[in-house]
Amino acid sequence: MTNKTYKELKIDLLKLVNTDIIDQYIKSQNWHLIQTKFKDSLIYEHNTFDEQIVIPNNMDFDDYEFRIADAIQILSKFENRNPIEILNDLILPPSDVIRFRVNSEQSKNGTISYDEGLNLLQSGRRMIYATIMDLVRPQKFHKKMADKQIDEFMQNCLLGQTERGSFVANLICPIKGQLTLTDNRLITQIGRQTTESLIKSLNYISDSINTNNINKVINPPEGKPQISLNFFEALGDMRPPEKYDKIEIGVTWSPLEKPKFDFRSHITISEPQFEYVEKVIEMLSPEEKPKIEQFIGTVDTLAGDINEEGKIIGTVVLMIYQYDGAIRAKVFLNNIDHEKAVQAYWKNKKISIEGKLIWAPRMKEIEGYKNFKILDN
Repeated sequence: MTNKTYKELKIDLLKLVNTDIIDQYIKSQNWHLIQTKFKDSLIYEHNTFDEQIVIPNNMDFDDYEFRIADAIQILSKFENRNPIEILNDLILPPSDVIRFRVNSEQSKNGTISYDEGLNLLQSGRRMIYATIMDLVRPQKFHKKMADKQIDEFMQNCLLGQTERGSFVANLICPIKGQLTLTDNRLITQIGRQTTESLIKSLNYISDSINTNNINKVINPPEGKPQISLNFFEALGDMRPPEKYDKIEIGVTWSPLEKPKFDFRSHITISEPQFEYVEKVIEMLSPEEKPKIEQFIGTVDTLAGDINEEGKIIGTVVLMIYQYDGAIRAKVFLNNIDHEKAVQAYWKNKKISIEGKLIWAPRMKEIEGYKNFKILDN
């Protein structure tokens, strides 16, 4: 592909937009096709918008990609959305796009720290996984987050291109041709079930925050979402670092199929509101105290200070492999184990460690650790 652009959109990507797909997309926004004498173009109007959209009715036209770009610019003004977002939606397979957006001073140029970005992606994955588990086996806590069909679905999800104006992690979930979670027949679309359920749960959480009614999520009435501790932990791990920062989670629905409900498709949670999320986590957490377990993983981040004896001790961040994917957890290591962590990091070796995995804001912690070892890969 070349890097040539037209109106800040890549020409090679514009050529991939299918006429039928953009036609369906435009009509899904309540534009209507008008009859004209021009047989080589499709012209659309909207009752509340002054401009017309014109697209070629054949992808073989010489200026096809430029006319598609013009149409996207008009849709961008109509929807008040970034043109790149719309282009991404048009060239994807039939999919819903879940966007995890960090709104902060640092993210205005489209970047955040490596740790924050990685944490956002991992937390987003765990939130989607927990959403499906809540659909399949609704309960307050899923002790084991593992399911073969969910794993297969997650493997079909894609990571989309980041977008400017803030840092956005795009997770693309296909909605067509997915097996149900109960049998092997193609009855429902697990992808669409997932995105609908996720945004319903977030709406329900947002409403409970705004009404200060924590009991409605702890003990939801019949017919309301039962949201697991696993979901809340994934959300809690997204807590941004600064007081005025915000996390926005939203869904852009596939233009091929609109949802059958009127919930808000974008939810914003400010940093102070995460106090509520953490209170829910505390109330939903099992009374059984964490047990000492063995964990396998890698050393992700090194940090430390020199103690009075001139030796390095301190916190390192580990990438631990669990049933529902990798999670990051921090642990404070003594000098001997900190040296082992440094060796494992530079030699790209796996490690094992025993301890209690404790939930904490933004990142889990390992308490009371012992037997930190470097493994032979």
